Amino acid sequence: MIAQVLGFGDGTSEGDPRRRDLLGGKGAGLAEMARLGLPVPPGFTLTTDVCARFRANHALPEDTKAAVRVAIGRLEQSLGRSFGGDVPLLVSVRSGARALVATNEQNPAGVGAAVLAARRASVSSRLGSVHEKAQ
Repeated sequence: MIAQVLGFGDGTSEGDPRRRDLLGGKGAGLAEMARLGLPVPPGFTLTTDVCARFRANHALPEDTKAAVRVAIGRLEQSLGRSFGGDVPLLVSVRSGARALVATNEQNPAGVGAAVLAARRASVSSRLGSVHEKAQ
């Protein structure tokens, strides 16, 4: 099975730059630049399959959410920042869509919002566990 979330940066790329069908144009370009050793900030690409599944179901599947959490964790570790922390990890969500869709829930920014909500829920559950242990 092909990974749904492919990382890039620091001179490496999990995605094959020749697979524009899988990475989209921007994702393939970032993968190629990273492999060439050009200064590309670390990041990750959601595959076109993920985007198609999101558009069909209006939600990210749980396995995709888990893969995004792992990818964000790698970014946090690589950059020494945390998503939602005191020294925040800032991310940018870019659309590779050839045609814009009508509603925010269906576009990549909607995917970003869903990912952010999943990440917040994950952090909240961890904080709740720490709080319960402290009592």
